[in-house]
Amino acid sequence: MQTMIRVNTKTGGITAAPMAEKYRVYGKRGLVDRFLLDEVDPKCDPLGADNKLVICTGTFAGTSFPVSGRVSLGGKSPLTGTIKESSVGGMMGPMMAGHGIKMIVLEDLPVQDAGWKYLYIDKEGRCELIDASALMGLGTYDVCGKMFEKYSKDIAVMCIGPAGDMLYRSAAVMVSEMGTGHPCRAAGRGGLGALMGSKKIKAVVAEKAEKPAVYEYADKARFDEARKKFVQICRESPHTQGLHETGSTNMMDITGPLGIVPHRNFSGLPLSEEQKALFTSKNWKEAGTKAGGKNGLSCHPGCIVMCSNIYHDDKGNFITAGFEYETAAMFGPNLEIYDFYKTARFDYLCDDIGVDSIETGCTMGVCMEGGKIAWGDADGVEALFDELREGTEFGRLMGQGTEALGKAIGVTRIPVVKHQGIPAYDPRGFKGNGITYCVSTQGADHTFGMVVAPGAPDEVLPDMAINAHISTALANDFLCSFISGLALADPDMLPELYAGAFGGEWTMDKCMEMAKESLKTERMFNEGAGFTSADDRLPEFLKQAGYEGGPAFTFTDEEVQKHMNAIYPYK
Repeated sequence: MQTMIRVNTKTGGITAAPMAEKYRVYGKRGLVDRFLLDEVDPKCDPLGADNKLVICTGTFAGTSFPVSGRVSLGGKSPLTGTIKESSVGGMMGPMMAGHGIKMIVLEDLPVQDAGWKYLYIDKEGRCELIDASALMGLGTYDVCGKMFEKYSKDIAVMCIGPAGDMLYRSAAVMVSEMGTGHPCRAAGRGGLGALMGSKKIKAVVAEKAEKPAVYEYADKARFDEARKKFVQICRESPHTQGLHETGSTNMMDITGPLGIVPHRNFSGLPLSEEQKALFTSKNWKEAGTKAGGKNGLSCHPGCIVMCSNIYHDDKGNFITAGFEYETAAMFGPNLEIYDFYKTARFDYLCDDIGVDSIETGCTMGVCMEGGKIAWGDADGVEALFDELREGTEFGRLMGQGTEALGKAIGVTRIPVVKHQGIPAYDPRGFKGNGITYCVSTQGADHTFGMVVAPGAPDEVLPDMAINAHISTALANDFLCSFISGLALADPDMLPELYAGAFGGEWTMDKCMEMAKESLKTERMFNEGAGFTSADDRLPEFLKQAGYEGGPAFTFTDEEVQKHMNAIYPYK
C-alpha cells in the first residue's frame, strides 16, 4: 500500500491515508501536476495558506528499478507564479519508499507567533513535528550535522538554509546524499525553499525503515525482465560512462567550443581561445581530483549513472560536493571567472545558504552588469554571498531573484523567462533550448526538454523541441533526466515496466499520452494563474546577435507557440 502523509502546519495535525487510486500509476512530476491541479488554487498567494508543498517519490520507487530513488517537490512557485516541480536525488526518496510513503503534503500556514518545526519520520514510520528552534539560521551543512549527531548517519535530511528561513524567492531545498551525508542535492528552481519556509518547516528527517515496505508488483517477472534490459543498455552506453567520468560537467566540452556558454551576463560575446581552453571538463576533473577528490559517486542506492562527486582543492581540503555544469558555467564564464576552486566554493555557498545556483549565478551576473562589482571579481562574489547569508537589505533584494534585482538597479539585460533566470545555455546558439525556455510551464528551465542538436537546421528544431518536451515529461515521472533518452530508446521496455508494475496492457503511445496530459495539466494550472501565450517568449536582447555576425534567436512568437498549441492552446 502506498501512503500519503498530510501535515497541517497550522494545527500540527498529521494524518496518513492510502493514496487515491487515480494517482496510482503516476510519480514525481506527473503526480505533482495532477495533485496540484486538484488541490491548489492557481490564483493563490504562493506563500499563503492555500498553497501546498508536496514531496513525491517516483513511479517505480520501492522497486528494483535503478535510479528510481529521486523525489519531486512541487507547489505554486514563489518565484515564477507558475506551477513548479523540481526533481532531486539524495537519500529522501529511498527512505520514503522504504516506509511505503508516496507523498508528503505540507499544507496551511502556522499562526504568526508559532515556532519552527521539523518533520521526523522514525524507523517504524511514525511522523512527528519537533521543535526546530535550535536549527534556525543555520546553513544546511550544520543542520545535517546536528541531525546526524542526534539520530545517526543512517537517515535522510531534506532541509532549507538561511535563504528559506528568510523566504528568498530563489531559495532551494537541499537533500543529503548517500555515503557522505552532504546536503548537496538541490531541488533548486522556483523558490520552493521559500514555500517550505512559509510553512515554518526547517527540515524533513527520515530514518531507515526497520521493516521495509514490500512493493506489490502485478507481474514481477515481467518487470524484472524489462529492468534487466534497461540496466544492460545503461552499462553499455558511452553516455552513461561519460557521466560517470565527469558528471554533467562534460557539457563544458560542447558549450565552450560552440560559444553557447553564457558569457558576461548573456552578452553573446564569444569566449577567447584561452578562455575556451580553461573551461573544459578535463581541467575541471584534474583540478578537483588531484588531491583526494572523487568522481563517479552515487547520490542514492541503485543509481547506475554515478555522476556525483566530491571536489577538493590542491591541498586536499574539501570544497564542495555534487558540483555540476550549471554552477560551473553560471559562476564561471558568466561572471568572467575561470578558477574552478573559486566556482566550487560558490557551489558550496549556494548549497549551504540554500539558494538555487542557476538563479543566483544569473543574479550575480546582473550585479556585475549593473556595476555592483567588477567582472571577474571573485572576492566581490564571496562578499555578496555574505550579504545573502546575513540578510542585509541588498542581500534580501538579491534573494528575490534576477528580475527583481535587475529592475531595482536599472539593468536592461535581464536574462529571465516567466521571472526565472535562464540556465547555462545561451539560446542564441542553442535555439532548440530557446524554444524550451519560451514554452516551459515553469520559467526558463532546460530540464523541461533539452535539445542538444549542434548544426541542426532551424526548420527541424521546433519539432525536436516538442518531442523533447513530451519525452522529458514522461521520463520525469520515474527516473533521472540524465538517462531519460536511454529509457525511451527501446519502444517495448517502458510499456513492459508499467505492465509489470501495475498490470494491464501498455504501449509507448499510451505512455506518451500520459506525458502530453502532464503538459496539458501544467498549462491549465498556469492559465488559471493568469498566464497566456504572451508570457512564452525570450527577452528581446536574445533576439539580437551579441557581436557582428554572431547568432541570434530568430524564431517568431507564432512559430514558438505553434507546437505547444497542438497539446494545449491557451484560451
